[in-house]
Parts: sequence; C-alpha cells; structure tokens
Amino acid sequence: MKNTDAQSNDYPIILLHGFQGWGRNELFGHKYWGGSIDIQEKLNNKGFDCRTAVVGPYSSNWDRACELYAYIKGGVVDYGISHSKEKGHARFGRTFPGIYPDWDETNKIHIIAHSMGGQTARILIQLLENGHPTELNDEEKSLFSGNKNWVHSLTTISTPHNGTTLTKMINDTLPFSKELVATIAVLKGNKAENKFFDLKLDQWGLRVNENEGTLDYLKRVKSSGIWHENKDICLYDLSPDGAKDLNSWVKTSNKVYYFSWATKCTVKSPVSEKQIPRIGMRP
Repeated sequence: MKNTDAQSNDYPIILLHGFQGWGRNELFGHKYWGGSIDIQEKLNNKGFDCRTAVVGPYSSNWDRACELYAYIKGGVVDYGISHSKEKGHARFGRTFPGIYPDWDETNKIHIIAHSMGGQTARILIQLLENGHPTELNDEEKSLFSGNKNWVHSLTTISTPHNGTTLTKMINDTLPFSKELVATIAVLKGNKAENKFFDLKLDQWGLRVNENEGTLDYLKRVKSSGIWHENKDICLYDLSPDGAKDLNSWVKTSNKVYYFSWATKCTVKSPVSEKQIPRIGMRP
C-alpha cells in the first residue's frame, strides 16, 4: 500500500552528534557535521529544512535525550525526579529557546544521528512514546508523560547499537578523569559557557558560577558526584555492557522508520590481514 505521507512530508531534519560532539559555534566554527563544509546549510540550500541539535558530549544517553528534547522543543532540561535522585545529580539543567518549538504530533521530525547520537535518539523516541515507569507520574507536558508520536524517522550512522570495545581503549589511553576536566576548566576561564568546547555537564555541578574564581571552581569539580562509581556517563553507555542494559528497555517503535548505516574508514593492509587507516583519515 502506497504511503503518501512517507513520500510527501517536509518535516525538519535534526542532526545529532555523538560522543565528544560540539555545537555549531564551538571549535572556532569548525562544524561537527561537515568540518569545513556546512552540511546543515548545504541541505537547507537544496530545499530541506535542516537544524543542528547540541547535547552533552560526555553525558549519558538518558541525560542527552532529556537535553535533546528541551533543545528541540524549548524549555528547561528536566532529567526526571527519580533518575536525578538515583544518579545523584541535579534534576534541572539549562534553558533553551528551542530550534523547533512547533514540534508535536502534527509537526514531526526526522533525526539523523552519528555514533552515540543514535543511542540517544532511540532513548528519546522510547521516552516520547512510552515515558518511563519511574517517571510516569510527571506532569503531562513533560518528556516522561508518553503518548508522543513525534518522530517520523531515525537514521543512524556508525552507531554502536550493541556497544563498542573501543570504550576500553579510551578509558586506558584517555581516561575521563578529574585531571582532564580540570584542564578544560582552566582553559575555559570564568565563563559560564565555554565557546571553544563546552562540557555541558551542568547537572553534575561542572559549570562555572557567576563571579566564581578558578580555584574555587576546580575544588567544586573535584568534589562532584560524577567521580563516584557512576554508570550515568557516556563511556558506560557506549560499552557492550551499557548497550546491553539500554537495549533491555529501549525498543523500536512501529510508528517510526529506522535506517542504519554501517561505515568504515580502513582498508586491508598490503602485507597482512589487518585493517589500517585510509590515507587522509582523521585521527
């Protein structure tokens, strides 16, 4: 049966970054989606309605999904009463004007997500349509109230839907540590938002308060609950165990079109069976 809606809709495309991603105005304007080429504007110039979302580069998929909802719709980020209490961080985050305030059942969206963004988008769809057992008593307009069929399609690119062993290498070679965050904190100075690279970890208290000195901020960074035994963070969600936990409750929706692209940037070595980086591949 011909689906005219699938062929004729003009819903906006939302681009969603993955692990360590950044916003359009960060990294001196170097675009996550396209680098020196602005994919958002290329699509807009071809007649599409394309917009770019920004969420925490190191946050958990749950937290990122909550941020994504507020970033698109507009309003204060609500991480959920039960979730915030259980994980030990603040319930509310930043306030956003919304890149698509009209978003609803009639005005749906297409999401194109890279890497971890695919996991984040799947949680967003799950919460939109079904809410969550621990958060279902929240007010009707929230993300957790369910009954929101607001996403028309999700396209994922290089998403580790079953996790990746790369997380072990990252933990071994570039641990998400106090020292790393403290270094970024010093580089950012006493600004509430870092225009070079914003950690967006406000829920964990890792945002400079107004008139707060660098040393006071660093002390607060080191005392944050994020350093406790913590599964509410990106590297757990991206691990095989974390992805298994996510997949135990995040299901596909029969109201959403799903597309998944697997990619590779390596080639077979001329002297062995191993794969090696393609010439020009980004580190």
